[in-house]
Amino acid sequence: MKNLIKKILREQVEEDLGGVPQVEDNAMRRIRVVLDLMKRYGKKWDGYLDGIAKTKKEPYGYEGMKYILNNLLKIVGGGKDSQYGGDFDKTYWFSKVFQINGGENRNFKEGEIQLIELPQYEMEANYSEEATDYRTGWGSVVGVTSEDEAVELFTDDFGSYLEDSESNDMDYGDDYDIEDVAVVTVEWIRFDPKWVGL
Repeated sequence: MKNLIKKILREQVEEDLGGVPQVEDNAMRRIRVVLDLMKRYGKKWDGYLDGIAKTKKEPYGYEGMKYILNNLLKIVGGGKDSQYGGDFDKTYWFSKVFQINGGENRNFKEGEIQLIELPQYEMEANYSEEATDYRTGWGSVVGVTSEDEAVELFTDDFGSYLEDSESNDMDYGDDYDIEDVAVVTVEWIRFDPKWVGL
């Protein structure tokens, strides 16, 4: 039943767009359909892009945007092969194209659509960070006359009495010493025809 509905929707989309054109034209027509469907979520795309503008990375709290886009892409035959890492590229690209081409106030079935390439800088740096290792240590104290004296000696000169230890937990700080920061590669987020089922 699901496949029949998808087939009918696809046929309707193709009929609305004047039949099945060549691959390049077909991709553009499918992009137009997806952009038009995105209008229902106009303010959400703005919020998603604002989050990217603030954090300069995939924004926290907008995981649902990838799900929304994949569902819209399924209508034109895409969104099936969701891959780890690829969903961000796809969602970022479509939301940016949606925004720069007029957003929710645009009729995407008419006029030219500006397709873009978005730079993505793959970074590398050497760094060190403070870490606290919570451990339990054991050692022996001899030649003392009381438990209090043993505790005091063990506390005051712990390192010399420590014979064995075991790590219980680690806690990392928020401060980093960073050196040798470099851009490893610049990749471009471009439209991939697979996103729309081609």
